[in-house]
Amino acid sequence: MKRFNYIIYILIFLLVGEITVRIDQHFDPLNNNPLGVEVKLKESPLKQKIDNQSFIPSENEIRVMVLGDSYINGARLDSASIFSSVLNEKLNTNFKNKYNIKILDVSRPSNNSEDNYLTFNHYYNKFNPNFIIWAYHFNDVLGGVDVNTEQSDTLSLSVLNSPPKRTTKKLSTASKFRKKLYSISKLSSYLIQNLQKELKQIGITLPVGDFYSLTKKLYKETSVNWKESQIMFDEVSSKCKDNNIDLIVFKMPEFNLLKNPKLFETIDGSLQGYMNTNESIIYLDGMKYFKEEDGTKYQISKYDGHPNEKAHLKIAEIITETIHNNVNFE
Repeated sequence: MKRFNYIIYILIFLLVGEITVRIDQHFDPLNNNPLGVEVKLKESPLKQKIDNQSFIPSENEIRVMVLGDSYINGARLDSASIFSSVLNEKLNTNFKNKYNIKILDVSRPSNNSEDNYLTFNHYYNKFNPNFIIWAYHFNDVLGGVDVNTEQSDTLSLSVLNSPPKRTTKKLSTASKFRKKLYSISKLSSYLIQNLQKELKQIGITLPVGDFYSLTKKLYKETSVNWKESQIMFDEVSSKCKDNNIDLIVFKMPEFNLLKNPKLFETIDGSLQGYMNTNESIIYLDGMKYFKEEDGTKYQISKYDGHPNEKAHLKIAEIITETIHNNVNFE
């Protein structure tokens, strides 16, 4: 009888847990199913002028375009504290209002490399930026469609007439299977994902999931995802060079894992290796600016790698200095 009661208690616990997790995920889709949420580019008077083709650049301007995902977009933060707002303030102070500062922030949560590539192709010749800040996150190689040199012109042309929507992300066979399995039991998904978060805090990665694929497989020379990303970097940097645009690629750290840089050694090595071969890119490894810092000062939470207000401020200061050192029209 006692054994039967224990079984009943366990079943009730599992049922309540399953229901609780499903309710939580239903009311928090941005964190639990970000690709299922339609996210548009951030609107601004400047973007509206560009979209309406009424923007006319002037010589007395420093024009900066920002590409990236939620890490630089700062959707969870107060608008005055996000990178693009702080950068605008810092540049005005740095140049003592000598130039009109125009910042076009076309970053967007859940963007990957292809999203940023398409956004660049749509806006760069409409805005004519002097600088492009590409805030690169290591998971940007995930998803997207195959890109090669024959397809690139078609992709570029497809976004000339309207701002690009976020691309449909591809899933690997393993990811599809895992997603199907997790859909059966949200509780098991919740428990496994939180176990992985705890293990990452002590530098351990389980051989399953996107994080393992990213840190162990997707940045190897044989990786199709990484090859496609390099093709996109090549094309963007070539267009920037041809149009006298300084392309600054800032690699965003995982701010809750600053104390475990070894987790990202393969990624860092591949990125640095490629950047060393492309003289048209000003590459800034964000980890180098934060590695001696206490990560808790810059993270949103223990299990969230997004930067907080202090991190956005520091990144804006780094980029301001970089722009100041590369302005060549004073």
